[in-house]
Amino acid sequence: MKLEAVQEERSTAGLMAFLRARALLIAALSVLVIVPCLWFPRIEAGDLGSHVYNAWLRQLVEQGQAPGLYFGAQWNNMFLDVGLDWAGKLVCLPAAEKIVLPVFVLIFFWGCFALASVAAGKPAFHVTPAIAALAYGWSFHMGFINCYVSLGLA
Repeated sequence: MKLEAVQEERSTAGLMAFLRARALLIAALSVLVIVPCLWFPRIEAGDLGSHVYNAWLRQLVEQGQAPGLYFGAQWNNMFLDVGLDWAGKLVCLPAAEKIVLPVFVLIFFWGCFALASVAAGKPAFHVTPAIAALAYGWSFHMGFINCYVSLGLA
């Protein structure tokens, strides 16, 4: 049990040292990766429109402006819905879309980077262009955003 705690402490310390040593590079890569989400006036990603519509409808239901409608409990496939609902309460839904999707792109990008780094045994900065291209690949454009975020977290 103690060995696991020591290993976890070492890996956490190693991660923090990695982040401190490369903070500027990590910030610059993060900005570059989310630029495509920000430069288009509207993000087209498969069923994203239906998720935005559901968030808008949820706001109407919560405000009592859609009598007879209600939302049932859902326990799966809901990263995007929860993200849009949360951000949509702070800002308008088009802005919420511009907040939530870049966050999800970064989760996917850095999750893939971590996987590639562990596989290579060293920081995988040499494959970041490929990972960035993958971040806007088929899964993103088909709108499988909930799966996409799950992959990034895994």
